[in-house]
Amino acid sequence: ALASTAIQFAQIANISSPPAGVIDLHYPFYLFPTTTQTRFNEKLSNSASARGRTAETGIAIQSKVNNNDIDFTVKVKSSKSNEYRFFAFVVEDKIIHNQSSFDETGNLITIENYEHNNVATYMLEGADPLTGVSLGNIQSGQEISNKYTIKTSNFNTKREVNLNNCRIIAYTLRSIDGKYYIDNVTNCHVNGSVPYKYKN
Repeated sequence: ALASTAIQFAQIANISSPPAGVIDLHYPFYLFPTTTQTRFNEKLSNSASARGRTAETGIAIQSKVNNNDIDFTVKVKSSKSNEYRFFAFVVEDKIIHNQSSFDETGNLITIENYEHNNVATYMLEGADPLTGVSLGNIQSGQEISNKYTIKTSNFNTKREVNLNNCRIIAYTLRSIDGKYYIDNVTNCHVNGSVPYKYKN
């Protein structure tokens, strides 16, 4: 069964049977349903013209699990002065569960003991995934640092979560003509760290 967080993300794009969607980082936050291989290929093709855009922000994370709470510090540095926002959620890998699919003739089938990865499980509370939390106006070359906590006990996952298989997916958004676009994204183990993968 999918975690409630995964269902929330799926409902944004009216996806009825995840995993069946693509997040295009070059557009305002939007989940594109890709329920067939053809639609998936079309989405990749349509996104080709947006490639080559560069991020304005870099993201570095230090994370640690304390009594099942995920405490993490996020540093963001910008190459351009702008208003930025931030959001993060946690995904779990290596979940063994049945998976609905279709065979070559289009009949619905069940794949037993399927390994699910990247399952959205927890999310930063008190913020909308579409707009995140405000980081304010960051000046060119400036670095800011914020601490966040995701309390896993606040979520009803209806399954036992193995935090050893969990990662934080974090992204920044930037304001363009009054709309928020995903600017950069990184991932970090819940007991780990990642440096900036970005040159100012």
